[in-house]
Amino acid sequence: MEECGVREVAWVNDIYKKKSSWATTYISGRFFTGIRISSRCESIHAKLGRFVERRYDIFEFVMNFQCCVDFLRDNEEELNFRSSYGTPVLQMQFPELEKFGTMNFTKEIFSRYRESFKRCVRVTILECIEREEGCIYVTQKYHRPQMRMESFGLPYVHILAILVGVFLQHCKRFAKVTSVREEDFRHYVEKVVRDTHMLEKRSFLKFHGVETSNIIG
Repeated sequence: MEECGVREVAWVNDIYKKKSSWATTYISGRFFTGIRISSRCESIHAKLGRFVERRYDIFEFVMNFQCCVDFLRDNEEELNFRSSYGTPVLQMQFPELEKFGTMNFTKEIFSRYRESFKRCVRVTILECIEREEGCIYVTQKYHRPQMRMESFGLPYVHILAILVGVFLQHCKRFAKVTSVREEDFRHYVEKVVRDTHMLEKRSFLKFHGVETSNIIG
């Protein structure tokens, strides 16, 4: 506003005060049921327009408005029912990450999550910068460095690509170490199997509300 010299323009000030309702920076991470910010009002008006007409008097308006509300609620209940029953068939190479999506997302959102998963193979990890507070990964997609960070509250493709890439890098390191001697191979494989089994057991108990702090082995 200072740069463009519009600080004293009334309508600009009014819009700026309401920026938390439309500016991407302020609405990031909030859930809007998949409706784009620019089309929220249009979407509601379109649904309402199926039940309400300009010629209605107040009584007809209230009756038809209630029909619209009932329709939306019935539609929501139907979607909730579809999402609550049945489990999607796992299709990806990393079933645990895919299973995470089935447990945390509705079926419709899960389908978007899986599509992002499929596209993560198109992302290349160019560099890993290690720092005390963590690692910074430099990624690139189709030779274009600019990528979106998040969409509809879902992790975007480069985030999934990093999860998969880091896992593969650790697998390569593991293979390199264990391929030298057969004794090392057997020792580390047994350790990985044992630790993995323990983590799966703890995750299962935690998911069912069982305290795991005193569980050993």
